[in-house]
Amino acid sequence: VTGPGLGCAQACTAQYEFGKDVQLTATPAAGSAFVGWSGACSGGAACNLVTTNNRAVSAEFRSLDGFAKLTVSKEGRGKGRVTGDRIDCGSQCVARYPAGTQVTLTATAEVGFVFAGWGGVCIGASTCRIALDESKAVSARFVGARVSSFAAGQGFGVAVKVDGTLWAWGDNSSGQYGNGTQLSSNTPVLVGRGFEAVFTGAAHTFATKRDGTLWAWGSNEWGQLGDGTKTHRLQPVQIGSGFLVIASGIAHTLGIKAGGSTWAWGRNYVGQLGNGSQAEQLRPIQIGSDFSLVSAAGGSSYGVKRDGTLWAWGNNEDFQLGDGSNANRLSPVQVGSDFSSVHAGFNRAVAIKRNGNMFGWGSNRNGELGNGEPSQPAFSAWVRPIAMGGGYARGAVDAAFHSAAVKTSGQLFAWGEGFNGNPPGVAKSTPTLLGTNFRLVWGGGENFYLALKQDGSLWAWGDNRFGQLGDGTNTDRWKLVSVFTVD
Repeated sequence: VTGPGLGCAQACTAQYEFGKDVQLTATPAAGSAFVGWSGACSGGAACNLVTTNNRAVSAEFRSLDGFAKLTVSKEGRGKGRVTGDRIDCGSQCVARYPAGTQVTLTATAEVGFVFAGWGGVCIGASTCRIALDESKAVSARFVGARVSSFAAGQGFGVAVKVDGTLWAWGDNSSGQYGNGTQLSSNTPVLVGRGFEAVFTGAAHTFATKRDGTLWAWGSNEWGQLGDGTKTHRLQPVQIGSGFLVIASGIAHTLGIKAGGSTWAWGRNYVGQLGNGSQAEQLRPIQIGSDFSLVSAAGGSSYGVKRDGTLWAWGNNEDFQLGDGSNANRLSPVQVGSDFSSVHAGFNRAVAIKRNGNMFGWGSNRNGELGNGEPSQPAFSAWVRPIAMGGGYARGAVDAAFHSAAVKTSGQLFAWGEGFNGNPPGVAKSTPTLLGTNFRLVWGGGENFYLALKQDGSLWAWGDNRFGQLGDGTNTDRWKLVSVFTVD
């Protein structure tokens, strides 16, 4: 139906000035015929109206051969199926019905994808109902489900999507996937459903479920899983409940429960559990309270309390605790104040203050603190936090001999030795811009990174010997590649 300011195959509206003469014309599609008008017009000629008040009119069409064709197509890069009477397809399909048939279509996304809505003769994201008075076409759009939580371990990655599905890729030699095997994959593998958040250690994984329970699997040589044993686990075992944050190094783990109580378990040879001793713990023990964030790497531990004070404990041989010494600490020592986050790295750490200023300390042999100091073959370290720049978001991390961080503007930067956006072996002691529109970045122990964009898509770069970039190859990348896309 066409007219001044109108051109539609379904319901449409237009506004006109009072008293305007409006003529509507009904043009049938191929294989159909115009039957006539109803409402404010009648008959089979053109519809002429004078807009003295609100008017409604309908045009009826019928199929010339008594049948109508329904064409269903799929849009987007997601996966899913459209089903209904005589319709069951994942790409495009066509069916013929007697004219006047009512057809109901349902769109169902595959695991890891979501249905984004209809196009054509249907709109919205609910069930599509079509009256086939003539041949019609409808499309269904499927897109990738957004990533809501992710983490990088030593040569492997894990992620939870908004639909609660848990995925893993890269090295699985210690059962890091939790799918009952030790088979590795360079593309994401579905592990399970019903998950809320995921965390990693060097060769083990933790995840919380939507019911609040905490589960763990993978390497357990030092009791770092917290299940009371030193048995490696190829499938998830429940550790407890009520945990909101988990941080794990090579052989020890820290956790924060709702309310701020802090717990630790695993190896403790340098005091990394922070309970004043060097005795290992096979199950979680409480070591403090009022923490909002913890981080762990190697044998070092860090935490930020609700009042913004920054604390550190454990291994300190490279001044990585930031307390001005290289003495190991069996209990937490205060390092600073007014911080919002801290992130442990390979013998160093970075932390962000509430005003967005970032600080780093510990080893700086390869310019990994990003303060412009050149790489040095001899020992180079900062024994207390030094300024690294401003405007950073909470998600700064580092891995091996390089670092990365996201600014509040969404800009992603990297620096240090290799995999900083430049070919491997090229060291940068100042940040290099890698991309924009990012939210968080996470560094893995085998020289690679995962980064989450604001649209929920996940990206990776770095070493790929175990397939930890999830791009279907084992090729190292110093530029970002996609792990999970969102249309």
